[in-house]
Amino acid sequence: MAKYPQIDDCQGVWKMKEVSDANKSGLWRNVGTRMLFAGGNAGTSDVIDYIEIGTTGNATDFGDLTAGGECAGGFGSHTRGFFLIGASPSNAIDMVAFSTLANATDFGDSIGGTFFRGGASNSTRGLFSGGDGDPDINVIDYITMSSAGDGTDFGNLTVARRNHGNQPSSPTRACFMGGQVPASQNVIDFVEIATTGNATDFGDLTAVTGSLACTSSSTRGVCGGGYISAKTSKIEFITIASLGNANAFGDLTAARYSPAAGSNSVRGVWGGGNTVPAQVDIIDYFEIATGGLAVDFGNLTAVRNNLGGASAGHGGLNGGK
Repeated sequence: MAKYPQIDDCQGVWKMKEVSDANKSGLWRNVGTRMLFAGGNAGTSDVIDYIEIGTTGNATDFGDLTAGGECAGGFGSHTRGFFLIGASPSNAIDMVAFSTLANATDFGDSIGGTFFRGGASNSTRGLFSGGDGDPDINVIDYITMSSAGDGTDFGNLTVARRNHGNQPSSPTRACFMGGQVPASQNVIDFVEIATTGNATDFGDLTAVTGSLACTSSSTRGVCGGGYISAKTSKIEFITIASLGNANAFGDLTAARYSPAAGSNSVRGVWGGGNTVPAQVDIIDYFEIATGGLAVDFGNLTAVRNNLGGASAGHGGLNGGK
């Protein structure tokens, strides 16, 4: 089998056929990978914005969700983005094609009618986790992103919780970091995406943090922003293939909670959120391999928080062998 380059590590000498095959499979680094920001609770937004992660600049209108409201988690394959839309107890899943500019279409339903869920994926499966309820739930369900349909039960988190937004993944493993139940949590869980079953304890965040957003390269998971005892700008990281506690990694350009996050496996990008008392349109980024202080990227088309994010090149899609 050819040793294809990974999206976040394309150094080396390659035969032309290997390069062609890797491009066709979506495995070659794509610095211009598209990211979508969808929904939010500034006037019950149905807006979908997009950016090209390898550049900088303001977001551009992409289209609209099938219904306005807070978007849970969000995730993507190489070609499609997915969002759990609407206020609780909605379980509707919207789908868009990254390559087009168009409104979302109905994909199916998750198994639990709730919101404030986490979202993670590899190139074939997308997972929704936890969510708002009375009490909050610990359910994980999954969809096969290449075909329309309803969610299927995967297993349970180690702790029921909500408000843990976009979550990091490698091609094999998804992690679930932080959240609220209703108090903020420091727990990190993980599952093997190709299987089903309950999550396993991974380690802890440096502090209890709810309303955060996370993304990843194929090896490193990063979370940013959120609410500890107040809004925070903190960025933390884990090494996805191992177990252990998170480590401090840098700061966003502004302390805020409930943003959305995504990546092209090289840059991590955060958009929107709430700085208390104002919702914001901030987009900032940093290099996942190095961390440090985030840099201004541009602005969303509208201020909002509790929005969903989906990117076409995050670490879970990095299937190079």
